[in-house]
Amino acid sequence: MERPYSRAEVIEGWQAEMSESIDASEVKWIQTWSAGVNAFPLENLEQKDVQVTTANGVHTYPISEMIFALMLALTRKVDTYIKQQQTKTWHHAHMKQEIHEKTIGIIGVGKIGKAFGMTVLGMRHSGKSEEFVDEMFTQKQLNDLLRCDFIVVTLPLTPETRNMFGKKEFELMKPSALSLI
Repeated sequence: MERPYSRAEVIEGWQAEMSESIDASEVKWIQTWSAGVNAFPLENLEQKDVQVTTANGVHTYPISEMIFALMLALTRKVDTYIKQQQTKTWHHAHMKQEIHEKTIGIIGVGKIGKAFGMTVLGMRHSGKSEEFVDEMFTQKQLNDLLRCDFIVVTLPLTPETRNMFGKKEFELMKPSALSLI
């Protein structure tokens, strides 16, 4: 049975089952709706000279809002207070951290900007500066960036980024650091 995309030159979106028949297709360009491409058969596509483009940067607002929502939830111990409310148990949850005037390190920095008066450290492959980022690092300087109060990783999973964080990197972080990976 012929797949609907087997004669297509351009594919918008991606489904895992497409990998099986991509060799026999005429596809020249794949546009994905996400930023990550780790599920793609990248070596095979490169050999076939298929252009792959992503929606990198399209989801800036929802991703940055989610990151800050999680940071606030973690520092304000929202989960603890919700559980306490459900059980009508009222005691201090020993909050020790706030996000105001802290340092955030964004590994895979894009358009996630500055908020809450935070110092923003960023990391990107090129090291190219970015508006709203106070200091930019490259992957070779990762250890220097890990001095932050919050570490946010928004990198796509690739052979270069796989295993970027291990025991050593977590040990280099402040004991009080929170990571959103």
